[in-house]
Amino acid sequence: EVIGVLGVNNKHKEDVFTAHHQQLLVNLASFATIAIVNARIHQDSLDRARELETLVSVSEVLNSSLSLAEALPNVCEQLAAVLNVGTTEILFLEQDRDVLVTMARHFSASWRFGSGPTIDLSADDRLLTAVQGGEYRWFQQDKDGFPAGMDSADQTGADALLVLPVYAGDSLAAMLRVYYASFPRV
Repeated sequence: EVIGVLGVNNKHKEDVFTAHHQQLLVNLASFATIAIVNARIHQDSLDRARELETLVSVSEVLNSSLSLAEALPNVCEQLAAVLNVGTTEILFLEQDRDVLVTMARHFSASWRFGSGPTIDLSADDRLLTAVQGGEYRWFQQDKDGFPAGMDSADQTGADALLVLPVYAGDSLAAMLRVYYASFPRV
């Protein structure tokens, strides 16, 4: 099995390489091959150990609670860790309606600084007013709906959304969005 190429170049002599040089290169290539194969085996064993550790952790999570509402989100989080992905979901089939119902979701995303999704403040006066007014604002899905551009709130199964402008001195520095599964008593 070929796993690489060892290339050499001699620009200083016309009599390129001797048989001794060739034997040294063959030995060097053999040592490099052994090192590469050992590194691959080591990485595979680390990957398997991480997977086993995660399976044990998932087992502990499942055994710690008989409540699906507690166990399924933890399973989603563990799956995301094992698979090294940003989103995992567990969906159940409601056969009588032929629909899949999301029972749990884990979502984790990161973008390079400043390159994430944008929200157009002019698309919803309520959001613009909250940000410009410097005050937090609650939105409830079943009362007044979520602001335009906040589709992720609906996708998470949130019932309520808190928008909180963050100021540095007198200047708006950022905005926090906090999703609630049910509207909290405030």
